[in-house]
Amino acid sequence: MLRSSLFAVLEAATMLVGKIFGFLIFTWLLGASAQGAFTLFLTVHTLAIIGSTLGLDTANHYFRSRDSSTWRRSVLTGNTLLFSPILGLVGALIVYEIYVLTDLFREFPSDLVWLLIINVWLGTITLAIGALIYGADRYAVRFAGAFVHNCIFIAGIAFELLFRELSIVGAMTWWTIGAFFCCAYWFISVLKDADGKPHCSIKAARAQFDYAIRAFPYFLLSAYNYRLDNFIIASYWGLRELGIYSVGVAAAELILYLPKSLINSTLTHHAKSSARRIQPILTSLFTILLILIPAACIFGSAAILIFFPPTFAESVYALLLLLPGIAGLAMGNVTVFYLFSKARQLQVLTAAGTGATLTTILNLLFIPQFGIVGAAAASAIAYLAFGLMTLRFAAQADNVSLSDFLRPLPMRAMYRALVEHSNREAK
Repeated sequence: MLRSSLFAVLEAATMLVGKIFGFLIFTWLLGASAQGAFTLFLTVHTLAIIGSTLGLDTANHYFRSRDSSTWRRSVLTGNTLLFSPILGLVGALIVYEIYVLTDLFREFPSDLVWLLIINVWLGTITLAIGALIYGADRYAVRFAGAFVHNCIFIAGIAFELLFRELSIVGAMTWWTIGAFFCCAYWFISVLKDADGKPHCSIKAARAQFDYAIRAFPYFLLSAYNYRLDNFIIASYWGLRELGIYSVGVAAAELILYLPKSLINSTLTHHAKSSARRIQPILTSLFTILLILIPAACIFGSAAILIFFPPTFAESVYALLLLLPGIAGLAMGNVTVFYLFSKARQLQVLTAAGTGATLTTILNLLFIPQFGIVGAAAASAIAYLAFGLMTLRFAAQADNVSLSDFLRPLPMRAMYRALVEHSNREAK
């Protein structure tokens, strides 16, 4: 698990570098509105592919982790290659209808909307096949694909700066090209994993979609909880305010990249055995978060004030308000994948539904009145509620106290606990 997590860290770091590079370039050269457009593009893209995948990615991850037989690899690959393009097309059509029937993209150039629609279709396929790579415990391949994507994106922006006039459309065109090559690389990888002989099975497809549909509501509600504030800010205050808010959010979310490296490896490894427990991982993560939060307060605030124009100073308030909630979200995200490994989808859905309800009520109350500061406060409360509920469910599953997860460990004890946990898995 430690090796898988290491490559997951590298994948997350690669994505982070590309995101930060885009943030800096857009804010320096194109201004807050361009940054807001970038943020709204990524938000709609993420929500759309989560919606159109219908939980197939999580089902692929789960079943590939539990059964590595040749037959299982073949049918998971075949079913995924058959269904994911169809699901992606449905998601792309829904985004197109939103474009036609609403004014959500009123500040987008039309070319940017079409790039978004293409990326929804492509992203659905990529998400579904990428989950098979996670399930096969081939995290190095995942990292390589993400690395290719971000290298093309960064190189494309550099090309635009040197030989053309940079625009949000030009930058996202390169982002799309990178996404295509990432998808192609992962496509080849899953074909090899299936020994080049994918085939479809109705029985296997039923099992995939049975698990997927039960897992899907969590991911949809989680994404809704995570990104509803962006839509409300864009609607009430416009892309400029969204751009300012997004910088504070990005600074706060830096502490999420460590737990992001754990969530998929948690499902991969805990799905193989019902005897494994999550406590060593959560207590260690809680200890690390207690160190990261003060550091994020200091260095994140300083970075915003130093590297971004004065118009982004307000994003510091969003950062400071969000950090406690982001810590709760970090704990909750890892815990959710542990609960998924135990097939406890109903508990996961309950926690996500609670968070989504709080998000809706608080954002609608706070954002019109207080702007981005209200959005940060509303999100922080919802994230904390979600995290505490997932931890409570995990404590029930492992027959331990909630406080057992929320106690800091000395560094030596933390290292020893993680090594012992890894050694037990190796056996």
